[in-house]
Amino acid sequence: MPLIEELKDWPEVVEVHKKLEKGEKLNAQDLQWIEEISKESGWSVDDAVDEIKKDKEPSSRIEKYQKMLVEYYNEAKDLEKKGDRRQAGEKIWGAITALIKLLVAKKGVGVIYWSAGEMYRFISSNVEGKV
Repeated sequence: MPLIEELKDWPEVVEVHKKLEKGEKLNAQDLQWIEEISKESGWSVDDAVDEIKKDKEPSSRIEKYQKMLVEYYNEAKDLEKKGDRRQAGEKIWGAITALIKLLVAKKGVGVIYWSAGEMYRFISSNVEGKV
């Protein structure tokens, strides 16, 4: 299923996706949406942009999510060792988000942005040993 269909409930993000796909300049509001997705996912702005920009089959994203999971988890451990628990918490959330998207991609479902509640529902419905 194309990304545009997945985002029908997020028309603002659809517009950002279209602009990124065409290489058009983003306005301040577009950048706010990217920043919001970055903040909510715990991912870097670059990873959020890459996620919004891509319109690939979910299965092609598996390797990317595996890499992101390890990267954000390792960053969280390093930040925690340095005593920066706030940043470590944000990175661990990024790792959790990557893990969930990895599981979603393995199931063949396309997702760009889910709230914490939507992620919880996916986990409780699809992961053995219900949460």
